[in-house]
Amino acid sequence: MRILPILILALSLVGSSACSSTATPRGHYESLVKELTKARGTQGTRSSVRKDLEKRFAKVESWNKNGELVTPEDKLWGAATLIHASSPERIALSMELSRQAAQAGEPRALPLLAQGLDKQALQNRRPQPYGTQYRFHPDPGLWVLYDIDPRITDTERAEMGLPPLRELHAKVKELNVQYQMNLLEAEGNR
Repeated sequence: MRILPILILALSLVGSSACSSTATPRGHYESLVKELTKARGTQGTRSSVRKDLEKRFAKVESWNKNGELVTPEDKLWGAATLIHASSPERIALSMELSRQAAQAGEPRALPLLAQGLDKQALQNRRPQPYGTQYRFHPDPGLWVLYDIDPRITDTERAEMGLPPLRELHAKVKELNVQYQMNLLEAEGNR
């Protein structure tokens, strides 16, 4: 599963700030985003990047275990970090932190909860409910949404802070246009 579109969605839904200290959950998340952006996602990353991601995930787990994720915002940023993990346990923790943050009045946590629900569904070989997960097919070189559960409505997506399905499909088209433009640019630079 490619992570770059997930990262783009997380950035657009959660936002960012000037905070850069990795001693805070928000700074920790922002540092993770910089690393993932530089690495172009998690798939096929160098072992040093994977080790760094593992340390970041473990740090959030430690903060949670020690009761250091207290505020809804801390839980939001912890969830935003863990949503990039692939293990079912970390996805579940991201979802739990998202739920707690949302229940405490943090609306930015809802899209992260939707991402977790989608990742969980895909890990269980079911269609994703909300449409937050994409994959890249190298041949013919296209981004596509993973299968989506047709029973979930745009109203339900809106309740989770997500755009309608047509906008998610438009994002896929945008990713494909950008991919093609990058290929053309690379050919022009040869």
